[in-house]
Amino acid sequence: MNNISILIVEDEIELKDQLVEYFEIYFNKVYEASDGLEAYNIYNKYKPNIIFTDINMPKLNGLEFIKRVRVVDTKTPIVILTAHTDTSYLLNAIELNLVSYLLKPIEASKLKETVEKIMVALQSDNYINLNDGYTWNTKSKLLYFKKNKLHLSNYELLFLECLISNKNKTVSHEHLHNFIYSEAAYSQNAISSLVKRLRQKTSKNIVKSSYKEGYKIEI
Repeated sequence: MNNISILIVEDEIELKDQLVEYFEIYFNKVYEASDGLEAYNIYNKYKPNIIFTDINMPKLNGLEFIKRVRVVDTKTPIVILTAHTDTSYLLNAIELNLVSYLLKPIEASKLKETVEKIMVALQSDNYINLNDGYTWNTKSKLLYFKKNKLHLSNYELLFLECLISNKNKTVSHEHLHNFIYSEAAYSQNAISSLVKRLRQKTSKNIVKSSYKEGYKIEI
């Protein structure tokens, strides 16, 4: 899975090695740590997209590590690996906004199910729904229609990127021109022509015109 990184935090060397080997099949980058302090340093440096962490570890336990992460980051999916089955203990952990927990010994089917759940969530977070069945991928900055990528020019994609980053606000012709064409001399006709071409390729309902002011995308 390109551009997706994962951090495995586990002090049981054999289990950690097994998890790293498993995740290297699926993810572009797999980081590993043997205690919570090492894990927190790796998190700060690399900002992995997903975290799997044990609870009972030296130097800094899993819950304290997660609490530190959650101070600055409430979105990164975190899964705990634990041998604890005490309900109150697990509820305390889940309050830290975790995706799930996996009981040791870890079942392969449960591991796969958890990863698939996370990937669906991550992919959903990357998309913004527009009108008439179009979606914008905030990560790749590409436009899709019913999951099919549309072949737009770089200028057209920059135009959409500018409007979506200012969603629900009218963006002036001049601001759009500066964002798209950079050093080129200002031309309102260039923007109008670009919008015309974009509407021919997509839908008239994606971009709204504000008379004499500019354009906007309503989300």
